[in-house]
Amino acid sequence: MEKVFLNFTNHGSDTWEERQLEEARKYGEIVDLPFPNVDPCAREKDIEALGEECCREILRRRPAAVLCQGEFSLTFFVVTRLRAHGVKVLTACSERKVVQKGNVKSSIFEFAGFREYVYREQEEGKRASVSRMPSDVLAGAAKRRVPKP
Repeated sequence: MEKVFLNFTNHGSDTWEERQLEEARKYGEIVDLPFPNVDPCAREKDIEALGEECCREILRRRPAAVLCQGEFSLTFFVVTRLRAHGVKVLTACSERKVVQKGNVKSSIFEFAGFREYVYREQEEGKRASVSRMPSDVLAGAAKRRVPKP
């Protein structure tokens, strides 16, 4: 089976610059799988159901790597689940360059590379299991970051 770099975003690879295409091809043939639209009123159980459906489709393709970017809660679910299955999951990094002509500012995003999503449990020093995320992890993070009165 040929290696696949799965582009799970709303930005088709046909719009990428050459450098990004070259970096992606290092993982295999580029295959686009559009990131779904997520209803802003979706409940957690809806995100979980959609996430499971997305993960089944992604895992069916047996990718060498997945570029996953989209609505945050679904991205978090998919990244967590894929990593639990041993899939390398990436995000694209870019440098923002601002060009100003008169009173008009434009932003140009220049591809800088791919970065693997990282999650490490500091307390236990091991990868978190999917069953513990996100509620336990998020609750713990909230407790650590909220200043005491």
